[in-house]
Amino acid sequence: MSTKQIVIGAIIALAVIVAIGSFVWLRGAGTPAAPAAAPGTAVTGGASGGSGITNITLDLDSYHSALAAAAAWKPDAALFKMQSADASGNDWDFTFVSPKTKGKAFAVTVDGTTIVATSTVDFVGGGAALPADLISPDQAIAEVRAIPGYADANIASITIVYSANARAWYWGVKTTTGSTVSVKATP
Repeated sequence: MSTKQIVIGAIIALAVIVAIGSFVWLRGAGTPAAPAAAPGTAVTGGASGGSGITNITLDLDSYHSALAAAAAWKPDAALFKMQSADASGNDWDFTFVSPKTKGKAFAVTVDGTTIVATSTVDFVGGGAALPADLISPDQAIAEVRAIPGYADANIASITIVYSANARAWYWGVKTTTGSTVSVKATP
């Protein structure tokens, strides 16, 4: 499979994810909403009977530790994706790419500021530095909880992904039912 086919496939996959997220959001628009939770507030109940992730913060020191490891891999390494690896926000999985290294990425798992695992993985895509005006994971979760039908959603994970086509960052807030809602990661 050629690089062009892989890139086109990745763009189509991203478009499908955005379309599904829009469908889920529109489907929830007619559902009566329970009061939205404030950022960091535990919400109990919901479809699966638990609250899932209710408060998660991003310690930028985790990002800087991962970035230092990625820079040792390739000096031009840029972040493509960062995903919560636990409910506390202490553990994060990062994926870095290098514009000069086609077809490969560098995966880093950080516990606090300690690198616990690294590996090179097959990958096609672009990355960028985290923006200074990034909204917090809690703010992204609060935005999802403000959507009708999601006030009591149990949050399973949160991921930030860079869209090279849009040149923008998006939080993906995944619920325990499998739905993922996208939230623009900058104001």
